[in-house]
Formats: sequence, C-alpha cells, structure tokens
Amino acid sequence: MADINSTPSLTCATCSKAGATNGSPLQKCGGCRTTFYCSKDCQKADWKSHRTSCKKQNSTNSGTKQNGNGNFQSSKATMEAMLGLNTTTWLYNRPEAEVYTLLIDSYRMRVEDEYNFRGDVDDDSIYGGGDPTKGFRRFLLEAEKRSGVLPSWWNAEKRNACVAKGDSKDHWSTLHCAVEKSDVQEHYKKPSMPMQLRMLAEEIIGSNVMAF
Repeated sequence: MADINSTPSLTCATCSKAGATNGSPLQKCGGCRTTFYCSKDCQKADWKSHRTSCKKQNSTNSGTKQNGNGNFQSSKATMEAMLGLNTTTWLYNRPEAEVYTLLIDSYRMRVEDEYNFRGDVDDDSIYGGGDPTKGFRRFLLEAEKRSGVLPSWWNAEKRNACVAKGDSKDHWSTLHCAVEKSDVQEHYKKPSMPMQLRMLAEEIIGSNVMAF
C-alpha cells in the first residue's frame, strides 16, 4: 500500500476510521489505488469483497489487456524495454551465489506484494507463520518449469543449495525476514531493483501480482 495524506473526507473501507490508530495517514490499495485502509489487517479483511472491483479498476487504470494466463503482456514488455531487462535471460552469466540471492529476494518481494496488494498469505511463508522454505521450494520448482529462466547449470542439487541459503539467518537475503521495496532499494543501491525482482517472479509464477 502507498502512503497518502489523510483528509476528513477519506475513511477506511473496512472500519470507516478517518486514519490509522497510530496517527499515520490512510493508505490506498496498491491495485486500484482508489480504495483506502487504515492498516494491512483492514485491507486483508476487505479483500474478498474488494477484489472484483479492484481488478476492474486496475485494468482501466493500466490501459492494458489481460491475456488468458493473467499476464499484462503490454505492460511487461514496456517495463522490460525501460529497464533493459529480459526476464528469461536475467540470471544468465552470473555467479552461482548471486543467482541464489536474486531468486530468494525475488520470492521475498512476491510474498510481500501478494500480502500488500491482494491480501493473500501463504501459510508456508514469513507471514503465514509456517516453514518459509516450503513456499520457496515451490517457487523454485515453478522456475524449473519455465523454459530458459534458470541457468543451464541448474539442477536438483543447486535447488537444494539455494533453499539452504534462504533458510540461513546469517545474511540479508533470508527467507526468515520480510522485505519491503525500500529495503531492496537501500540494500542494492538501485531504485529499479524492486521492479526487476518483481518481473522475475512474474516470469516464474506466470501472473502479474495485480491479476486476480
């Protein structure tokens, strides 16, 4: 959700409060950007009733057409062109440890986005309170199904090593710690890095986080 200035005319769509209980401004849904909430809990509680109108509004705002796989292809192509990025070759010609880190952080960004934008919580994630390595392993298995996304040296042994790295808590890219856009930008010293990680996750999962 994106911060906005709280005004008397705006109230939380779930509890009708004019602002957050801690005095912070209301926040707007990251999908439609027209519905406001005082907290992530309120956004999550309202998701089932809000998701239909959110999808419709987001499609109108984006000006793109959604295909049968739930991808916004024109938007994706535009972003790749802007970033000079090809998500099917982005991991190529990188050191093994760096590939592991990018996959871990791409998954962490996706988990964060699904919680913020859609109110979805995977039980096997830092938000669901379960074992985050299980959700990440499923993510890697999906990556293996996508032709050309992973480097040619990737195999089951490398997958296990990548999961093990994510399970470790002695470095920044750990599955046991949530991550936000600002954290990624600060860590990588690159403003566009969150978008690059998001696009890699979209390539792996097969859908835009805004597609419902």
